[in-house]
Amino acid sequence: MPITPDLFTVAEAAEMLGVTPAALRRAIMNGTLTPVRIDKRTNAITREEIERYRAEHLGRVFGHDPNKPPTKGAEYARRYRERKKARQQAEKATNESGTRREADDPASVQPHNH
Repeated sequence: MPITPDLFTVAEAAEMLGVTPAALRRAIMNGTLTPVRIDKRTNAITREEIERYRAEHLGRVFGHDPNKPPTKGAEYARRYRERKKARQQAEKATNESGTRREADDPASVQPHNH
């Protein structure tokens, strides 16, 4: 139940936005969401602030700017995934073409003599 018709707790605002209360608390700490201080420990969010936040921030990946070039680490990870995918496709093509490794061929397995 809202504090007033246009004032919501962090948990209520988070539910309205479909995010976690922790995500809203981070947004408050980062300054992207402006709360109304009820007391020293309690924040409330206005309906207008919830709608502004929804319009500006929801539906995008946080921390990702599509106009910004990828970092060296992100570029390295992308190339690694491409190489891994190519290697998996090559292995799949090799296995489908009928060439089998000796370990995959049950006829080539020698029985154990105990």
